[in-house]
Amino acid sequence: MTQKDITEVITDIILSQGRFIRSNWHQSLGKGITVFFVATVIWSILWILLGTPTDVGLLIGATMVSMTILLSKKFDTHQPQFRQPRQSEQSNPRQSRQSNSNQHSSQENRDEYVQEPPDINFDDVAGNEELLEELESKVIDPLNNPEKYEKYGLGIENGFLLYGPPGTGKTYTAKALAGELGLNWMPIKGSDITSRYIGAGTENIAEVFAEAQENQPVLMFLDEIDALAPERGGANQHEDQTKQVNTLLEEVSEIHDDDHNVIIVGATNRPDRIDDAMLRSGRLTEKIEVPPPDAEARLGVFAQHLDAPHDMLDGHKVIKASEGLTGADMEKIAKESSRKAMNRGGKVKTDDVLDAIADLK
Repeated sequence: MTQKDITEVITDIILSQGRFIRSNWHQSLGKGITVFFVATVIWSILWILLGTPTDVGLLIGATMVSMTILLSKKFDTHQPQFRQPRQSEQSNPRQSRQSNSNQHSSQENRDEYVQEPPDINFDDVAGNEELLEELESKVIDPLNNPEKYEKYGLGIENGFLLYGPPGTGKTYTAKALAGELGLNWMPIKGSDITSRYIGAGTENIAEVFAEAQENQPVLMFLDEIDALAPERGGANQHEDQTKQVNTLLEEVSEIHDDDHNVIIVGATNRPDRIDDAMLRSGRLTEKIEVPPPDAEARLGVFAQHLDAPHDMLDGHKVIKASEGLTGADMEKIAKESSRKAMNRGGKVKTDDVLDAIADLK
């Protein structure tokens, strides 16, 4: 083989491998350089020891280059493989992202329901002594002394319904009950978990009950329970609403049968709109009325929420003027009386309270 033939062979090899390097340099360069370095060292050693002629040395060099590239190709076939998207993700990535977002949002929503035991108890509930005595006898004593009731064949109820007009303090009373018993507080409004999407309300109900069981002992307060468990069979009721009521009935029954560390308290302004099955034995058996506050209770609620400096107030005038008002109304009057005194730059006077009552009415 002549020098010219050897040169052409080497040129063809280098050009062909050069095209590969240009098209795959990002995959081959790192490992190729390493192998080429080793080949060069070997070639140099042979050159020094054997005194290899120029044409043979060039041929060996070209062979080393070719081997380097081939080895690089071999190494590149072992690049790490990444998970390919599932067919559903490829066809609709937006739907996949939305599903993940909904799962994350659902988890966050569940986590925000359960709270630490409240720092209030029955000592903070002004007036309504009859209501507190009824709660003591029907709720607190059976839960604290189950052996006494079991001895006489009396079951322990852990489901109750508080009913009464708006603003009478049903939520505050239930929260004080949780504090009295030292239970976690889990307030839920019916509107929080009902949904216009088919099946979503049923799923939400199951999730919040699962959360209650995970965070026991807990008092689950279902406000607006008439929205969660409306009477079934109505002409305008959708099939999904019926399934939602059935799910709620099943969840409440399971809690009653299996777990006395979850207390369920429902609240409503319209007990007549609740499905009868919810009020039967084994669910929300005890029905406890939360009436509008009497004279003493109204004055007590007002005093409890009046934090501003005040003169000696005429309680008789306040009681007479506030007749027919609720506990929520008396809280507003305390705040408004304080605002009037602040704007005047003095202490709260009886006239401030009477003016606040007149403004509310």
